[in-house]
Amino acid sequence: WARAACLSSLGGASHAARFLAGDRALGFIVLEDLGEQPSPLRALLAGTAADATYTLEQLMLRLARMHGESSAKLADYARLMASLQGVPTPTPLRYFGQDSAAKLCAFLRELEPLSDELASAIHDAVDQLEAPGPFRAFIHGDPCVDNALFQGSKLFLIDFEMGRPGHALMDAVYVLAPFPTCTCAGLLPRDLAFALLEQYRQELARYIPAAADTSTFNAAVLDACTGWLVYRLGWLL
Repeated sequence: WARAACLSSLGGASHAARFLAGDRALGFIVLEDLGEQPSPLRALLAGTAADATYTLEQLMLRLARMHGESSAKLADYARLMASLQGVPTPTPLRYFGQDSAAKLCAFLRELEPLSDELASAIHDAVDQLEAPGPFRAFIHGDPCVDNALFQGSKLFLIDFEMGRPGHALMDAVYVLAPFPTCTCAGLLPRDLAFALLEQYRQELARYIPAAADTSTFNAAVLDACTGWLVYRLGWLL
């Protein structure tokens, strides 16, 4: 309810199915029907290179616009969450945070020597993600290609169970990480992955000025990739 309503309240183009109504006592919400559409994942698995590239470009543009437009609306989201479930923010992800980073470093030290420099870098990255500064926005949390639908040529995001305020680059690095929460995942060609990230950066900079600084953006990319390493290994181990 909160996630769908938050996205429906943004001033720009629709990013997801519109929130239409809800009844807390009866326990249901009503969303816009996006129709019967084939999953965009088919473009990556069985389409041409051009089809796959177009699908990924549309996904990255949708994420950049959602992050940019939502970055100024997080107070509204927090108020709505509080009214629905009595807490100002959703519960943080399990296996994420400095406790998980410490456990991961301890595990790596059992395999081979782990330098203090690398351990410090892992902890520093988690600090940056927990205090995302200018990159704080509403994130999808699970932006797999099969968590999207096309309606004509327009891509909509679906399945927001992991949606929350967080570091925008945690969504954006899916093309590089790659696809860390997805049941169907594979490496993209390196040049394509970086071209998609650059497209995302340029679009995000229209809303968040910090993204216009490539060194700041690239540091955030590294932090986000490290964050997924900590989160996914924390869960898998």
